[in-house]
Amino acid sequence: MAIVKCPSCGTRISSVANQCGECKVVFGVGDDNERLERIARNKRLDKKARIQNYSFLCVMAFAAGSLLMYWGITESYGTYREIGQYLIAIGFVGYIFLRGLLVWMKWH
Repeated sequence: MAIVKCPSCGTRISSVANQCGECKVVFGVGDDNERLERIARNKRLDKKARIQNYSFLCVMAFAAGSLLMYWGITESYGTYREIGQYLIAIGFVGYIFLRGLLVWMKWH
């Protein structure tokens, strides 16, 4: 008996386990590696799509902040301007972080 990684989620499990305790994937006696690799690939693609959606939300926050800054330009320190600055900062930092995460996922 050895400790191996689940092909679906990467959690450490026993080599004689019939089911992963984390992702609940059932391993059969006649299980082929193609099915398990397909499950793992689909999970990675789902995670990548979720990160891309969050990245789009960050771009939208950046754009909304820019519009609020534009509307608040007549006031020196108005509410629109402050909210706009926060949205721009959150959108920019979030986008950079999530894009870095996507690059890291591609390499690992």
